[in-house]
Amino acid sequence: MPDLSRIGDREKLKPKAGDEPHWQRLRQGCYLGYRPSKKMAGGTWFARVYDPETNRNSRKRLEAAPALVTRNKDGEKRTKERSKSTVNPLKKGRG
Repeated sequence: MPDLSRIGDREKLKPKAGDEPHWQRLRQGCYLGYRPSKKMAGGTWFARVYDPETNRNSRKRLEAAPALVTRNKDGEKRTKERSKSTVNPLKKGRG
């Protein structure tokens, strides 16, 4: 199973049949999903939560994180991802 907190792992993912995201369990009944784009780099994030009262999962598309705009040495604008962090809150012992 890929680690969705790592950019390199996400970039290697192939789109699944039926546009189903790749899911990563955060805790029981709570998942984070990522669906890579078929046409361009990047993808779409989803949240999925199990509701025991209805015995169903609900899924919601998450909004894209804004890119950071920086300037290079020549003063030209460039954008980059908001975070290049590979921190995974589920793994202990990493700082």
